[in-house]
Amino acid sequence: MEQLNDVFQTWITEMKQYVKMLMNPEFYKENQMKVLIAIVFLTYPIVPFLLGFDYLVHLAIVANILAVIAMAWDLNGGYTGQDNLASGFFAGTCGYVSAILTT
Repeated sequence: MEQLNDVFQTWITEMKQYVKMLMNPEFYKENQMKVLIAIVFLTYPIVPFLLGFDYLVHLAIVANILAVIAMAWDLNGGYTGQDNLASGFFAGTCGYVSAILTT
């Protein structure tokens, strides 16, 4: 039980340091790009509800799916140098199954 208490106290200390770092204005001056990216990613799920345009939401979803497929292909083929067709197979299978289920 005492070990759990030590872990909890360590966690509280780290959280206090983290909050102190976030309250420091210098943090935002040094990390402007990171803060901007965090704001974009935190507001990203709200955008479809604000837009209300079905076509734009559909277009954003398709663009994100293709971006994930491209990142998987880049990771497999670019960095590791391995030819892996599994990500393409899974993406194609998911697309085929979704088309069958929705029509």
